[in-house]
Amino acid sequence: MKLLVVGEYIRRFPWSPSQWSVQVARALARRGHEVTLACDAIEDPTLAPIDHPHGSLSLRTRRPDRTLRATHPFAFLRWALSLVRSAGFDASFSLTPLAPAHVWLPIEPDASELISSTLRTHPPISAALELAYRPWLPGAILSERRAGRAMKQLAGVRARIGASPSRAGAQQGLGWASAWHVPGDQEHAVLRAQTRRALSIPAHRRVVLVSATQNRRPGLELILDALAANSGDRPILLVMGRRAHEVATLAHALGLPDSTRFAGGTERADALFAAADIVAIPWSSAEPRATGRLLADALRRRRFVLASRSVSGSELLGDPSLGLAIEPTGDAWRDALAQVWNLAPPLTRRDSPLLAELSMDALAARLEALIPIREVPQPSSTTGAGVA
Repeated sequence: MKLLVVGEYIRRFPWSPSQWSVQVARALARRGHEVTLACDAIEDPTLAPIDHPHGSLSLRTRRPDRTLRATHPFAFLRWALSLVRSAGFDASFSLTPLAPAHVWLPIEPDASELISSTLRTHPPISAALELAYRPWLPGAILSERRAGRAMKQLAGVRARIGASPSRAGAQQGLGWASAWHVPGDQEHAVLRAQTRRALSIPAHRRVVLVSATQNRRPGLELILDALAANSGDRPILLVMGRRAHEVATLAHALGLPDSTRFAGGTERADALFAAADIVAIPWSSAEPRATGRLLADALRRRRFVLASRSVSGSELLGDPSLGLAIEPTGDAWRDALAQVWNLAPPLTRRDSPLLAELSMDALAARLEALIPIREVPQPSSTTGAGVA
């Protein structure tokens, strides 16, 4: 099939939600389709084009030299719709709220969510400056409303990453997914040793990994308080993300600076997963479009996960060998960390049929199933899921 995948501005940084457009397009190409990734611009054009024995992925950009903030919502919507409605593609997928498609899977927050989040997480003056730095937001709100009306004309399917619809009958839940492959024991052991040496972490020390990419959400103090309360051989807290200064301030106040390592905005999250024994996701509230990506990534990299029950994807932790879903309270986190100190040896295999379901190739198959059956030929036996 000839498939179209639409993104808007695709960041280079792998933790950006916009990267889902690239990963979905690559997975569809691995399944034997001729895929075009269309976007307003992409920071690293080498991320997209691939040749596969049974499929392909090409890139089409509208304004390749534009900057991050130079969004033109209405012009982008018109361009994207012209592609979606063209006879050149059998079906289309959109991962941006700025443009609909036959399967609409908006990953990034829409303009209203951005405004609400900014007002909620910033002091008034900072919020005003942030919003002034995004003068395209009012236009984006109007453009997204037009996109919704266009979606009705397409008679497409609204979908979301997650286990179930966010509103009854409104969206198709696609489950969770990760772009990482499942590592073998030898690969894991080598990467673990290398990363720990680079971070000056002794081989015998327990390590808890936490993300600081969204640390304005409530809950980070739960893991810090639990670590500070530990009276034994205190684990090392490994922090990834570019907002680590906020974690550093909290850690210093709790007497944890010597037990903390900061990895910054690394592109090698796999190395940090390997260095860690436990991945902690302590957020006490879920974002509207949360993809559960950190949790799914940790499981795909075979790490033990501790997550608040309010975290997106926490239902994946029904198997206690994979992790624990915890009430988002201080006492619950302290008890859980104390319980698992000796239950997560570094090289224990954490295999489960669930790991295959979390692959991007499995997500691509579920996306295919949303296209009307008359438009989807059955993939040949030679076009099974591949490895990126």
